[in-house]
Amino acid sequence: MIFNRPEETARGLAILREARPERLYVVSDAARAHVEGEAQLVEGCRDLIEQIDWPCTVKKNYARHNLNCGIRVASGLHWFFRHEPKGIVVEDDLLPDLSFFSFCEAMLEKYESNKEVMLVSGRNNLGQSEGRASYFFSRTVNPWGWASWARAWQHYRFTCNYWTPQTRPLYQEILQDTDQADFHDYNERQYQGRLLDTWDIQWTYSVFRQKGLSIVPKVNLVQNTGFHPQGTHTHNDFDLRAALPAFHLPAPLVHPEKIGYEKSGLDFDRQNFLLEQLAALKNPQVLSTIYRMYRANSGASNAALHERYKDVIPYLYPLAYPQESRDILVKLKPHLPGNEFLENLLHFFENQLQQSPKAYETMKP
Repeated sequence: MIFNRPEETARGLAILREARPERLYVVSDAARAHVEGEAQLVEGCRDLIEQIDWPCTVKKNYARHNLNCGIRVASGLHWFFRHEPKGIVVEDDLLPDLSFFSFCEAMLEKYESNKEVMLVSGRNNLGQSEGRASYFFSRTVNPWGWASWARAWQHYRFTCNYWTPQTRPLYQEILQDTDQADFHDYNERQYQGRLLDTWDIQWTYSVFRQKGLSIVPKVNLVQNTGFHPQGTHTHNDFDLRAALPAFHLPAPLVHPEKIGYEKSGLDFDRQNFLLEQLAALKNPQVLSTIYRMYRANSGASNAALHERYKDVIPYLYPLAYPQESRDILVKLKPHLPGNEFLENLLHFFENQLQQSPKAYETMKP
């Protein structure tokens, strides 16, 4: 997936040159008419594709007019999976370790006929997970470097019309976590009937609907360099996930003893869920005040607060679980040495625990 970032595209192609895929499918959106100079950047990215110099069949799907992120990526993936039964997906702002490709290839082969397994992720947002096995099974759908099969992608639906009264019980069943079920049920109701300028939210809920599993590597295999103010959806350059480097997954792979949603996946999904909210807590003191106001009110006043702060409600979960949030930050710290944002967050949660360790025990967004 390429667009308007020649430098990132060049870095990604340098890694692909080492991986040397035999077939490469390139999807590109067209420039936006109102963005000055973008047409030259788009052409610069496409010109780099013409310079591929290893033995490789290159197929291109270039938009003639701008489709925006959601439709362009989704339509590109439809095109890709019409031509291939399985494959690996990377975008221009991702820097995978070379072991990512061999890992994906091995997983695509091993689980090709297992319909419960719907995707292979290259991301482990916690940096490293415990356990002997090289990977585990999760419900998390992470689009930052992944692989899948046409048999799984056929369940994808772009339009957000998934929600029904059975959604919340389904999410409780598959996630086995009340907070995550509440969070996804809330978000899906907000998205209902809307045409989103993204594609990965719909992929998450498509996988959920099939009660699908995701394979997550023991160590993070893909660095995401797309966190900056000009990013399409990842605007916060202080996001902890932006600073997480890619690591190498050694061979031979050690396979889990069981295929299924075991404790390793449950623990990871819980921690990853909180981390995704932690990553946006640039001003935790402000959100803490909102959180206390929200929990202290009821009835009409609470409804008014809910409407006023609906855009920040999803980020309040870490404030309800200061001990868990602190533990996640401690776990990340060795992978992010000297990260000022992490240190500030860690200091905030340690202060919360010292001042009122039981203050949030019964509180949830």
